[in-house]
Amino acid sequence: MSSIHASVLGRGLGSLIPASKTAVAAKDGTPLFVAIDKVKPMVDQPRQHFDDRALRQLALSIREQGVLQPLLVTPDGNGTYALIAGERRLRASELAGLTEVPVVVRQLGPTESFEVALIENIQRQDLNPLEEAFAYERLISEHGYTQDALSKRVGKDRSTITNALRLLKLPAELRAMIVQGSLSAGHARALLSTEDEAFQVELAARIEAEGLSVRTCEKLVQERKDAKKKKQKEKEKPQSDPFAAERAKWTSAFSAALGQQVAIRAKGDGLVVSIPVKDEKELAALLARLPKAA
Repeated sequence: MSSIHASVLGRGLGSLIPASKTAVAAKDGTPLFVAIDKVKPMVDQPRQHFDDRALRQLALSIREQGVLQPLLVTPDGNGTYALIAGERRLRASELAGLTEVPVVVRQLGPTESFEVALIENIQRQDLNPLEEAFAYERLISEHGYTQDALSKRVGKDRSTITNALRLLKLPAELRAMIVQGSLSAGHARALLSTEDEAFQVELAARIEAEGLSVRTCEKLVQERKDAKKKKQKEKEKPQSDPFAAERAKWTSAFSAALGQQVAIRAKGDGLVVSIPVKDEKELAALLARLPKAA
């Protein structure tokens, strides 16, 4: 990882949010405690999938030790707070029966809120590959980022972002497999090497059932592509002419009988006989040599 990328992912969220944007905070620097029903999850939260078992385990931990890391929120103007980072902790706190949660409040706009939520999830590796891809796509399409600018903003190589975005081209059932964890991003990228969706789905089923490695998947995709190319070449290859020798004899016989060069070629299910002449005089001479009808 480059030093720039390492520095982005290596520092906390606080370094990504200007200090001047700090809103309300306790005088001694400790987080505020607010009623849990005053914290509302982001509608466009990058992370959409939460593991129920992991949530229950976190809820047990919170009952014993409390919420060790405060949630990051921003005021929404209605006396409540929009959650920016920490939805898993919020859900687990609700399961644990908490009535209040610790929060750090920041004044952030919609774009900044989404960026911070995305970066926080990337740092924690909380997003599945498809959620990460959708988040990148939103930052590009809705917030005007280029892939280069996005690479610097989230601390990822440009190629990583490009490969992530390619996952959005997969059929819906394969995208669902990624969310469920039965298809890895590496396997998915191998499947994207072919545009044959039916084969993608077929091979994805084998990956899940047989535990095929990414390398094996890449090999099978390449074999399929090679077979299709070979079949196409065979299709485009000129067909052999079983009557070529006979036609040469007919051409020779016609030419000798007429005293004129004759060409015979196949056309559809029949033959075309061509007798080239230079001018009307040569045509008249040819007609004179033809047998007269009775």
